[in-house]
Amino acid sequence: MVQYTTTVKHNSVKERFVSFIELFSDTQSGQIAAIKMLINRQRLEGFLRRGRRYGLYPADQPTIVQLIEEADETLFNHIRYNPLHILHPLQPKQIDYC
Repeated sequence: MVQYTTTVKHNSVKERFVSFIELFSDTQSGQIAAIKMLINRQRLEGFLRRGRRYGLYPADQPTIVQLIEEADETLFNHIRYNPLHILHPLQPKQIDYC
């Protein structure tokens, strides 16, 4: 029963963390965007640290950087391999060298 409760806590923290990533992600370019991203990353790292401190997010779970890279890779693959994705037509055309 304790394992189930712990798993539920970890899953809810991870879901909330993912929503924080979506909330704080910024798509602007330039130095202002870089500063905003740094500040947002620090907020996310603080959120994750507090989760670990209170036992809501285990230390063996992915870090901020790993979670962001995984989300970025997943999004890129969805865009790349799903012809119905709204961003799919904006990709450069694939060149066959054979």
